[in-house]
Formats: sequence, C-alpha cells, structure tokens
Amino acid sequence: MALLSVVDSEVGRTTDPVRMYMREMGTVELLTREGEIAIAKRIEEGLAQVQTALASFPWTVRLLVEEFDQHLDGKKRLSEVIAGFNDGEEEVAPPPVVVVAVAKDDEEEEEGVVAVKVEGEEEEAGPSGPDPLVVRQRIDNLRQLYAKFEKAAHKAEVGDKKLDKHRAALGEAFLGFKLPSALIDLLVRKLREVVGEIRGHERAILEMCVKSSRMPRAEFLASFPSHETDLTWADSLARKRQKWAPAIKTRRDAIVAEQEKLLAVERLLSMPLTDVKDINRALSIGEAKARRAKKEMVEANLRLVISIAKK
Repeated sequence: MALLSVVDSEVGRTTDPVRMYMREMGTVELLTREGEIAIAKRIEEGLAQVQTALASFPWTVRLLVEEFDQHLDGKKRLSEVIAGFNDGEEEVAPPPVVVVAVAKDDEEEEEGVVAVKVEGEEEEAGPSGPDPLVVRQRIDNLRQLYAKFEKAAHKAEVGDKKLDKHRAALGEAFLGFKLPSALIDLLVRKLREVVGEIRGHERAILEMCVKSSRMPRAEFLASFPSHETDLTWADSLARKRQKWAPAIKTRRDAIVAEQEKLLAVERLLSMPLTDVKDINRALSIGEAKARRAKKEMVEANLRLVISIAKK
C-alpha cells in the first residue's frame, strides 16, 4: 500500500520507471472476463502453432521418443515428458493466475520492487495425469511411424514427395500429445540449433562471395536461394563475364566444401533446407503470438491488483 501511495503522490513528476509503469497501469481500464478468455485463447493458439510447427520436423518425434526412453530408464518422471493428450474437443484453459507482490511500507520501497509470477504454466501431471499404459502405447506407435519414415528416407531422395505421407503421419501422432512447456522449450532449442548450423554455413558462403570476391550482395541474394546444395553453383558463377568471377573461381573449392556440409545436414534430416526454414519461421510466429498475449495477461492482472490496492 505504501508504494501505491508514493506512486499517487508523485504523479506527473516521478522518473522512476517502475513507478511510472505502475501509474500507467492504474489509468487503463480493467480487463473483463470476456477479455481474459480472448487473451487465453490467443495464448493457446500461439502455443498450438508452435507445436504444429514442431510436428512438421521429424527430428522432434525422435527427440520425444528419446525423452520417453529416459523416463523408462528411471531418469525422468512421466510428467516431465507427457502432460496429457490433445484428443477431442477441449475447453479453453483458464487464464494464468498471476501473483503480484507489492512492497509494504519501507520494505523494498527504494527499489520499487513488484514481483510477478505466472502460475499454472508448468503444471505437472499428478495422480490425474495421463494413463502410463496409454502413453506407452502411443509412444510405441510413434516409434514405429518414425522407423517407417527412416526406412523410406534411406531409399528416397531428399524432397521426394513419397516422404510427405510419412511426415504427415508422424505429425498427426505427435500432435496427439500435450507436452510440458519445459519439453517444448527443449524441442524448440534443438530446432534452433539446426537452423543456426544451416545459417552458419550459408553465412560463410556469403562472406566468401560478397566480402572476399566482391560479388554484389543483391546478385548473391538473387542467385543463392534454391542453390544452397547445388554443387555446380560456384562453377556457374565462375564462368560469368563479371569482374568478380575470377575471385569466385579461386574460392570455388571452399564454397563447395560449405555446400557439402549443408547437403550433409539436408540428408541427415531427410528434408529440404527450405522446409526447415519454413518450420522455424512458423514456430517464431507462434512464439511471438503467445508471448504478446501472455504480456497482456500479466499487465491486466497487475491493473487489477493496483485497482484493488487503491480502494
């Protein structure tokens, strides 16, 4: 209460960012129940978009199976791997409960501390969690689907449309699981590591062509996409009647070496690099949507606490 009194008494003249933020929160209308439900839906939609993007990445399925195997080995609790199932119609989860701790009297007043914690984001499956037997059956099905995908991938070329049905089956089975947020974060990090490796090799090629060989950046960006793993691309550049072509020729082997690394990544994933980038882009959009909605929910609950405290 003391902190709120200070905020009110210093309206218009405080420069403390926390007090200015709390003053601003106190001037905005409170969120209605309908508004809370709408924000909760947006959070769920964002998180669902993230999981849908992950479902398109076969390695995600392999990692989920490996995580479950750690549970079977006694290294992880079931609740750390599977939170439930997404089957059938489900009601929208209630808005996250936000606990706001406001400093009392002189306690922490100098710092203007406001502690915010969103509860319910990391709920573990307890006695009411998923049936372990059903989980095992579904994971075994996922394991079999991934084995079929790998077998088909060994026989097919990267980008072969025959693999699409296997990827679709994997994605559908994966989306049947409700995963803990900590595991989702792990799967996202693994995907980002792959994307980071791809970008690292592409950056090396760009620097050799643009920075070292003086190839115009615009020409590189117009030529390189869709030729990331084309091992004849550097030769075609070297044959061009451009003043930078001889420099490309001298770096041809180094460029091809980076492309071979990209080709190895593509073959390891059994999917085109462009698909990996598209998945990462969709994932980022879902993350941003959920993050914005969570921020709005936290701010709405802060306004409610400030409003109650002022009464």
